[in-house]
This record gives sequence, C-alpha cells and structure tokens, in this order.
Amino acid sequence: AVARGLWKRRSVEWVLIFFIILGVVGTLGYQLRKVQGQAEFATVQYTLGSLRTAMILEHLRLKLHPEEKPRLRNPFELLEVMPYNLEGERAMTDAHTVAPGSWFFDPFCECIAYRMQHAERLDEPAGSEILAFRIRFNPNEGLMWLEPLFPMAWMGMRIG
Repeated sequence: AVARGLWKRRSVEWVLIFFIILGVVGTLGYQLRKVQGQAEFATVQYTLGSLRTAMILEHLRLKLHPEEKPRLRNPFELLEVMPYNLEGERAMTDAHTVAPGSWFFDPFCECIAYRMQHAERLDEPAGSEILAFRIRFNPNEGLMWLEPLFPMAWMGMRIG
C-alpha cells in the first residue's frame, strides 16, 4: 500500500513536470516566431533604407552633374551591393512565383516588391504576402522616392 501511494505521487510529479516542460517549449516556440518576424521586418526596413539612400545619392549626383542622365529604371541598380535575395525583374501578377523572402522589380508598373516569408505577420492588407512600392520620379528636380502602393502594417508597425 505504501509503494502504491508512492507510485501515484511520482506519477503526479511526472505529469506536472511534463506540463511545465510543454509550457516552456510552447513559450519558446512563440517567442522564436516573434523574433523571426522582427528580424524579417528589420531586413525589409534595412533594404528600403538602402534604396532611399541610393536615390538621394543619385539625386545629388544629378545636381552636381546636370549633363548626365538619371539612372531611373530599377532602383536596385543604384545600390553598390545588390541584396542577396533580389530575384530580378518580374511582373506583379507573377509575384506568387517569387521565392518567399525575396525582392523583385516590376518594370511595367515601375514598382519594387517583397514577398514575405511569414505573411501571417502582415496586419494590413489582410491576406496579402506582398509589400509593394511604386517608384516616383520628379524629372524637374531629378528626385526619386518610394511610395507604398497600399497601406501596410506589419506586427502593428506601419511600413512605408
């Protein structure tokens, strides 16, 4: 009878340990997914920042050398080092063929776009997995900028 009571107590202890470990693993998994989303967001913001900086430098180059023509077409060509995840030119209608986590340039709408790895983290627009920006150009001033095609929010943070 004593051995039986000891066995029941040990069983309860093992079940408690199992659920504690399950809770810890679940929490770590949730935090890992959250960190992955934040890392992807930071990478996208870094690339957008690099493109904006390159556009400003191109604007300054044209101001210093007005006889030269702007390099307008693809803003990725303004970068000294291309992003490792750039897939080149694709139509926006073929965005589903782009590997998740990759950028592309659409020459028809003069847009750049990013296909998300973790689309479930995109709050707005709901159900989308593409972040898209139109390339705007003011020929009088030689100024280029990126304009979001639609309102976008990622994990509660505005993009654009």
